[in-house]
Amino acid sequence: MAYLQTKNKAYSTLAAELAEGTTTTFDVAAGEGANFPTENFVLTVADELILITSRATDTMTIGERGYGDTVAATHASGTQVRLNVISEIIEELQDDKLDLDQTTPQEIVNGIPTLEEIRDITGTHELVDKLYVDSAVTALGQRFYMLSTGSGVLQPVTEEEYLLTSMTASAEAESSVTATDPADDEFIAGWISPVGGAPTKLIAGTYDWDIFAAKTGGGNKVFRIYWTLVEREADDNEIVIATSAESNLLGAKAKQVIPLSLSEDYTPSAGSRIIGKVYVSLVSGSSAANVVLYSEGDSDSHWNIPTNTEVLDTIYEQVANKKTDLVDDSDTYYASQKAVKTAVDAKTDKATLTTKGDIYGATAASTPARVGIGTDGQVLTADSEQGTGMSWETPTVPTRDSLGLDTDDSPQFAGIEL
Repeated sequence: MAYLQTKNKAYSTLAAELAEGTTTTFDVAAGEGANFPTENFVLTVADELILITSRATDTMTIGERGYGDTVAATHASGTQVRLNVISEIIEELQDDKLDLDQTTPQEIVNGIPTLEEIRDITGTHELVDKLYVDSAVTALGQRFYMLSTGSGVLQPVTEEEYLLTSMTASAEAESSVTATDPADDEFIAGWISPVGGAPTKLIAGTYDWDIFAAKTGGGNKVFRIYWTLVEREADDNEIVIATSAESNLLGAKAKQVIPLSLSEDYTPSAGSRIIGKVYVSLVSGSSAANVVLYSEGDSDSHWNIPTNTEVLDTIYEQVANKKTDLVDDSDTYYASQKAVKTAVDAKTDKATLTTKGDIYGATAASTPARVGIGTDGQVLTADSEQGTGMSWETPTVPTRDSLGLDTDDSPQFAGIEL
């Protein structure tokens, strides 16, 4: 089975009028045929779909006019011709490539596994698709919100100043940047990561830029926008890391979600910053129109960098440091804990007393110390020779051999006469 082909940035215009009855060939603008595949694709011309069986240089060979239940019509010279993804392409993928009743990969083509064996679906968690996974992974990452504040860093070619981004949404009023009648691939504006805010590793995955944009000015030019992920090294050299897909056609102000795919991990140099640069893709038309990009306020335009273990490690490290700070006298965040710690530190450890009968003494003011128990019959006595000023001593009992009476004395005791 020959599948319908697709290709990025596949658009042009008719080189001459295409009559309703023409069923053989027609040409697109000179030199632009290479924008399209060489065989088996569907072109959109105004409201008509035309099946193309082959292409030679700028000449298209018609397989069917009014394809897919559309109506053949006459189209003027200069009418836009473009290749869009139509429902038949999606159905082909669903029917022949994304069979959810199979599990074992037999072949992988363009990142899509062809599967064979039967599988029982046991839960809704098994019914996710790549779009869901990309969205979920990106949601765990870092957001860089577009600001209107200048960064002081200049774009190398135009010397326009890059604007700053912030890791938190701005509370400022909505701002905008306008490209007046831009040419194809013209640079509109760039937003740079904060100093020290760039990740140390960009992991493979999908990087979305959620950006509000509009076409203004009334001309017939048709625009899309796309963006590049760029490393700005410490010496101001710039390296393009990857380029995104294109947005939908611009019209009234609307949110565009523009995905960029990074095929493998990328490690920026030390001291580098990350830049998102937005460009115009001119689809067709000649009369002047403008492209406007919005940020801040209700337009929380931002680009997303998927998370990685380094981001989580940083968070955990910060929490660990705070725990360590609880026992650090220089800590200023936990006053109540510090007060408890100070009080506890001032207490005397009960382990100071090691033996039954020990008591506390003091070697100086606020300096408690152990006074060990003495032996039976000893008494506690002030003793300046000791460190604590006290010691246990055996008391001295005075004795007399006589009462010291003469023979003529007649002492009396109660109830006794000598």
